[in-house]
Amino acid sequence: MNEFTTIKVSLKPDSIRMLNLMAEMRGKTVSEIVRQAISTEAYIYRELQKNSKILVLSKDQKLEELIFKSSES
Repeated sequence: MNEFTTIKVSLKPDSIRMLNLMAEMRGKTVSEIVRQAISTEAYIYRELQKNSKILVLSKDQKLEELIFKSSES
């Protein structure tokens, strides 16, 4: 059984609208969208720490690298 902790976060109205839209479009709860975003961020962070590259293959088979700005100083 999964145990969850409720937290409070402050978000701008645009972020709230985006969360609600994503949840509606994907048939998920806002909490599920946030949990998935955290998991995705953690995965990307771990890969970038290993000097991996994050690539996207478009539907026209074009391969592009995603570049992330470092938030670390």
